[in-house]
Amino acid sequence: IMNFLALPIIVIINAFLVGFFTKLGDIANDDGFKLSPSLNIFMGLLWGVFGSLVVIGNSDVAAFYLGILLSWIHRYKLDNYSHGIGGSIILIAIFYVHPASNLQVVITVVTLVLFTCFGLLSRHRIFYKNIFSYYSLYSFIFLAILAFYYPNVWIVVFASLANVIGYHGVKRWWKRRLSQQSKLNNNNA
Repeated sequence: IMNFLALPIIVIINAFLVGFFTKLGDIANDDGFKLSPSLNIFMGLLWGVFGSLVVIGNSDVAAFYLGILLSWIHRYKLDNYSHGIGGSIILIAIFYVHPASNLQVVITVVTLVLFTCFGLLSRHRIFYKNIFSYYSLYSFIFLAILAFYYPNVWIVVFASLANVIGYHGVKRWWKRRLSQQSKLNNNNA
């Protein structure tokens, strides 16, 4: 099963599902669509399970996810049950994989610094949301430069891209749904 999880396409599919379930958890808690506590816990479990499958599949991706999770902890982004459950499951899987090569330490530390700095700059409105920060392009630039020297890092780039597509795909769907609902409510009023 470990060889199956390490297949690049499986890592990428699992990363997409991590983004998908992360945003569903956000919608359930942050965007005004309250789910039952049981369903909220289930969303966290799904996020955590697919996140753990990603990090078990590739330790370089695990190093990247560790940097992001540490940044989220620092910035209080794990702020509800689904995030806490998912983040905890992923951290347990990261400890199982134990990414510790010099390259993986660089990936973790630079990812932590980038996500923390740009996250705090955006939160405090020093650096406003734009395409660069909205889609975390700073991390893609860093990873692409690193992948130029270490080709095995390309899987991290593609897994991160799949995660962003899953996350922002659900986000766009939700905004479109809310917009249609608003138009429908205005037409009925």
